[in-house]
Amino acid sequence: MEDCRKAAYQTLRKLGHDVIAMEDYVATDQRPVDRCLAHVSECDIYVCLLAWRYGYTPDANNPTRASVTDLEYRRATEKEIPRLVFLLAEDAPWPPRQCDSHTGEGDAGHQVREFRKRLENDRIVSFFVSAEDLSTEVGIATANFLHSQAALDDASVAPWGGFEELTEVGLSMYSSEASEIGRLVDRLIFETPDRRVVQVDLRGGNYWWSTRLYLLAALLGELSGIEALAFIDGANVPKRFVGLASPVAVQRALGEVQVELEEAYRNAWISAVKNTRTFNDRVHWIVEEYSRNLPAEIDIKNVVSAADLRKWLGTSLNIACVERSDSPVDIELVLALLESGGSLVPLSRRGELVSVVDRLNLAVRIAKNTLEKPAMTKARKTTRRSQAARHR
Repeated sequence: MEDCRKAAYQTLRKLGHDVIAMEDYVATDQRPVDRCLAHVSECDIYVCLLAWRYGYTPDANNPTRASVTDLEYRRATEKEIPRLVFLLAEDAPWPPRQCDSHTGEGDAGHQVREFRKRLENDRIVSFFVSAEDLSTEVGIATANFLHSQAALDDASVAPWGGFEELTEVGLSMYSSEASEIGRLVDRLIFETPDRRVVQVDLRGGNYWWSTRLYLLAALLGELSGIEALAFIDGANVPKRFVGLASPVAVQRALGEVQVELEEAYRNAWISAVKNTRTFNDRVHWIVEEYSRNLPAEIDIKNVVSAADLRKWLGTSLNIACVERSDSPVDIELVLALLESGGSLVPLSRRGELVSVVDRLNLAVRIAKNTLEKPAMTKARKTTRRSQAARHR
């Protein structure tokens, strides 16, 4: 296995990556577990190489009697670190002295067979038959992962920004400080004009008033470049994705449920046009006038829940999202994003919204990365330094 590890190590180094390998510890197989796990936690990609030995099993703090390699893989999984797995093909020639089934170690080969089976069930794995073959597989898999990850990162319209401010100050069912909405919307409009999505936490359906949500949607839809409100429900952990809708759709739906909201807002708008000269002043005038137009707001408001949104918005609320596993970005995830409907595609992990992806931008980035691949590979050798931990 030493030749295979060396081949993979050299390939990754040639691609410009910092590599932490088993040889970086000591000359024996008994590596310091704490250091190994700490390095795994810090790495950007975990590369696992496995033949027919389960490996050294430490005695201390190891109730499951797992090998160091197994413990490292579990740590990478726990930390949601991308994992690339390469298994020696079953029909590949291999020295008997390096097989647990021959030496009797690892429960006579049972542990390594179970570990290999777990790896195959957990994700798509690659197989190799020689050190040269492994070198090629590692290089291709790493490059493909980085290209796909770069395209996905560039296409994402996250980070959110703004949603904590929008939900933590003056927007609960216990507050009538509508001026806070104006202040925060003002920030969204003037300080971050390139923002396209704002996340709104419904907080279990006992937080947002319909009157305030209408005002927020109306201001964002008419005065900003915000394209969508991403609703989540933070009553539980993880925060569940509820749906994605445009500000205009939210404003229209709430206005149909409560016609007095539309009237109060339009009157406030007309008054602002007559009495203000600057865009900034107009926002705050609308907010204050809207509040005055709803003197009995606490009596007419509805407290908005996820079920309410689905009922009021109907098909205008996009509840479909692409679920991302803990696996590295692969062609299946990219295709799922590209084949989704709509220009903005919600991306979740275990039901929790993690990003919203611009579908067209993703396609453009993939095309550019493909066309520029030779130049990008050369550039990464000198500029991109991804850490990779790899073991037997």
